[in-house]
Amino acid sequence: MANALKCGVKEIAVFGAASEGFTRKNINCSIQESLDRFQAVMDEAQKHEIKVRGYVSTVMGCPYDGDVDASEVDYVAAQLYKMGCYEISLGDTIGIGYPSQTRELFDTVKLPKEHLAAHFHNTYDRAIPNLLVAFSMGC
Repeated sequence: MANALKCGVKEIAVFGAASEGFTRKNINCSIQESLDRFQAVMDEAQKHEIKVRGYVSTVMGCPYDGDVDASEVDYVAAQLYKMGCYEISLGDTIGIGYPSQTRELFDTVKLPKEHLAAHFHNTYDRAIPNLLVAFSMGC
């Protein structure tokens, strides 16, 4: 954040995940610890009027924990939104999701759809079908 301020950025992003295993392997802390860390960044960003976009990885599945429950995604996304992220990107970062899971995910996440974005990897050629579902749901 200090480097971002030195550069005069107008927008930053924070990257979390909906699975404990991925969070621990990726940034060496728990989901809750990551959210605590993000709060300090959010406070500084708000003080300097910097917009923050939030990202939630592993929304469909995790290479370490397996399936990820949509309620876990809802929890992390809601926390980022409450902190002040103007938009939350939900990412199937290992590309295992199906369109039916995408529908369930966006039905479960209770944030206003205009504050949600979708990010799908195309590991199994399902990114476009998943995006079409997300778009049809107003994301």
